Amino acid sequence: MDVRIPVDAEFSESDEEPVTGLSASEFTCHCCYQVLVDPTTLTCGHSFCRHCLANWWASALPRVRTDCPECRAVWTDFPKVNILLR
Repeated sequence: MDVRIPVDAEFSESDEEPVTGLSASEFTCHCCYQVLVDPTTLTCGHSFCRHCLANWWASALPRVRTDCPECRAVWTDFPKVNILLR
């Protein structure tokens, strides 16, 4: 992504907006409550450690569990690791 600022643009310190901090909960697995390891994001937007999600998936064998551990939204196919959170 190429961001260009016009040469004649004027800025003052009052124009700057504070950067909002990220919450630690955004990087915490809601299964094990630890920092995400191989973070995997479901279609509902919730992220979990890949290992925790695999355990959740297998927890109802022989029937495969395909609902989000947090909101119970149904998902299909095992999702990929979220490289942005990694």
